[in-house]
Amino acid sequence: MTHRTDIDGLRALAIIPVVLYHMGVPAFSGGFVGVDIFFVISGFLITSLIARDLGQPDRRFSLTNFYERRIRRIFPALFTVLAVTTVLAVIVLLPRDLSAYAKSLVATAAFASNIHFFRQAGYFDTEAYTKPLLHTWSLAVEEQFYLFFPLLMLVLFRVLKRGARVGIVLAGLALASFAWSVWTVHTRPDAAFYLAPARAWELLLGSVLALGVVPAFRTARSAHAAGILGVALLGLAVVAFSHSTPFPGVAALVPCLGAALVIHSGGATPIHRVLSSAPLVFIGLISYSLYLWHWSLLSLARHWSLDPLTMPQTVAVVGVALLASVSSWRFIEQPLRKPAPRGSLGARSKRRKRVFGLAAAASSIALLIGLIGASADGLPGRLGPDVIALDAAQQDFNDQRPKCHASDRAVVPYRDTCRFGATDSAPRYAVWGDSHAAELAVALGELAADAGESVRMITYSACPPGSVRGGARGGTGGCAEHDRATLKAISEDTTVFLVFLVARYSQARQDQGDVYFVELGRVARALADAGKEVVLVYPSPEYQFSVPIQLARAAYRGANLEMIGLAREAFEAQRSPFVRALDAIRTDRRIGMVDPSRRLCDESRCRTFAEGRALYFDDDHLSLSGARYVGSAFVPFFRSIDDAADLPERLAYGTRTAW
Repeated sequence: MTHRTDIDGLRALAIIPVVLYHMGVPAFSGGFVGVDIFFVISGFLITSLIARDLGQPDRRFSLTNFYERRIRRIFPALFTVLAVTTVLAVIVLLPRDLSAYAKSLVATAAFASNIHFFRQAGYFDTEAYTKPLLHTWSLAVEEQFYLFFPLLMLVLFRVLKRGARVGIVLAGLALASFAWSVWTVHTRPDAAFYLAPARAWELLLGSVLALGVVPAFRTARSAHAAGILGVALLGLAVVAFSHSTPFPGVAALVPCLGAALVIHSGGATPIHRVLSSAPLVFIGLISYSLYLWHWSLLSLARHWSLDPLTMPQTVAVVGVALLASVSSWRFIEQPLRKPAPRGSLGARSKRRKRVFGLAAAASSIALLIGLIGASADGLPGRLGPDVIALDAAQQDFNDQRPKCHASDRAVVPYRDTCRFGATDSAPRYAVWGDSHAAELAVALGELAADAGESVRMITYSACPPGSVRGGARGGTGGCAEHDRATLKAISEDTTVFLVFLVARYSQARQDQGDVYFVELGRVARALADAGKEVVLVYPSPEYQFSVPIQLARAAYRGANLEMIGLAREAFEAQRSPFVRALDAIRTDRRIGMVDPSRRLCDESRCRTFAEGRALYFDDDHLSLSGARYVGSAFVPFFRSIDDAADLPERLAYGTRTAW
């Protein structure tokens, strides 16, 4: 098959947006569509090669020859990158991250990383940068496709004889895959993004082009117009799409049809002459290596840096990736990609066995290393005990969450078993909230125990008190029903006399708008009308990073942990809209408040670390240690209810009576 340099240039148009998107360049918010362009190119080229052998009587298609070529194309650069990335991961990553990396290494070596990452989370989640092998999902999709596609082609050519007929069948399969993609992008978006059935149509689109189903353009003018339109569609997808675009689905038609038009418009138009220019061709030639190197190095650099990478730092990392890509293309890809001269049948058979043997060995070694890393819990012995303790703070949360904290769609019962404090005391206090209340319930239960009392915990993920009318648009399905049932149960519970209302107000406002605070006020007043003391728990600082991981990295680097925090001015700006709304609710003097930031912040800074412990277990949830640390702000609510001397202090916290 004649080599088309314009397709090399098209590869450049695919890899450049991907890299710039991963660098965080705003103008390339849809750069992820470069992967879809690669899929179309791959389907076109591979199908052309298979059809060349199957469609001519003097040539013979060989499955072993096909898979040998795939191994030579994919394995050398991939396993070189895996080897270097694994060494760097052992140096850079914390135990939990290294354990996760080891599991992804196993999946990558088995060409199942798309399934692995599908089962974890979405491609666009905020933790994507922590996964150095995330980008290998696309390789897994291709290899899963090509595991079956040559066999399908072999059968179809034997039955239908002609490439055009085979192309019509493949077009039907492409339509079925596309329909599946359109459906799942709205019902199971992660499956649509990662799994091969929803991506197969993109490769099959290239296959249909290769088999001559689409008539050639009759004139140079129409071919030129098609090429321009194709490039325009690619540009549109790159600049107009973003992580909020439902993808792939219908949106993926834009880059895929763009790539198909560029390929189908032939090699003699001005567009193709531009694509055949030396710079674009060279970038296209190294595109596979660049795809492999850039994301792994960016991810590891982001792990190592305590602050988000600046653009100059990001450019420097990509520069290193570019040098590594050129080197691996020149000294690894090129020498190993093409088979040696044919020689005798025995010599060819020996070479082929060597190729398959080396491929099996590389995969086995990667699998073994990954299994060892995963089973060894990320090799914690590499690090000091302080680093290990801080990293482990990611698990410093209420161990009763599985039993007492709801995250499903069912209406949560008013559980008598979910109480903390004195075991022989019926709960006179209640903590009602979303997931931000779960650890606070434990800390307040310990305070209650000192007074011979106990605390009832009523918590539901993404379901703040006050969702009793419309429910949380971004929350769980049973939220409104849960909140209505909880309001009724607390109001009718004659034992409970004080209720702490806790919420992540930033999330509540994002999900429900400002109307949320209107509903929260109604709930607070309804509880007060039922004779309950009502205390609003004001917001704590939130961060843009996982606090335990950041602290552990800082300890690993020998940095000052006291400096890992948030400027007080930034925190006040962060919480001011919610404080105003909560203060408005407290114009009803029956409703009090407590502010955890009195403990978490001083005049200049809010801290994430105190008394040798992380105060959060992620970016916004107080850890058990953090909840206990802020507990002193709640002490006045748990002093003897007969102590009249406590009246002024209680009133200062906003409570209604002297109890």
